[in-house]
Amino acid sequence: MIDKLLDSLILTKGIKCNDLVLGDKNAVMVAARVLRDGDLEAAAWSCGMVAGLIHDVPTCQELIDTIMKEADEIINERLKGYANA
Repeated sequence: MIDKLLDSLILTKGIKCNDLVLGDKNAVMVAARVLRDGDLEAAAWSCGMVAGLIHDVPTCQELIDTIMKEADEIINERLKGYANA
């Protein structure tokens, strides 16, 4: 399957195998195009199984608010004796 993908990329976009390999001298620039700029066509990339667990992309403020709310709930529900000590 990978061989077919690489052959397709080479034929249709002129991409060479070295363009996709991390050991290549341009790997940092290519990785930046994928990870920083969001250019998913620049190279092969992976995201892992955790991608299936992401259901939203909150702002930093929303993330901190959620963490603080959940921590407060844990303290008040599970650790009542410690919260009042």
